[in-house]
Amino acid sequence: NATSVDDEEISSLNTIVTISPNPVTTQTRISIDVSGFLGNTAVVEIVDAQGRVVARLFDGLLTMSTLDLDWQVVDSSGAPVATGTYYVAVTVGGMRSLRPVVVVR
Repeated sequence: NATSVDDEEISSLNTIVTISPNPVTTQTRISIDVSGFLGNTAVVEIVDAQGRVVARLFDGLLTMSTLDLDWQVVDSSGAPVATGTYYVAVTVGGMRSLRPVVVVR
């Protein structure tokens, strides 16, 4: 059951997320400082403005202080996503952080 993205959710998990380039056309690098969460399980997803999962980029144990992930601007089936604003959703220990990423064509 997807819920829309809201401002409270954006800051609930204190992580440093760098998205470059942003806006993006074909590929972007997402770097996440997770040094305060080593040993925890994390999930990193791309979600749309309605909160629906578009793609899952990481689901596992945090063993390094930085996650470096590439997103080829496609959904979980490999199809290119539409132009618009999406969010990098980082979930650790029941807390979630959202950072916008803008797709342009």
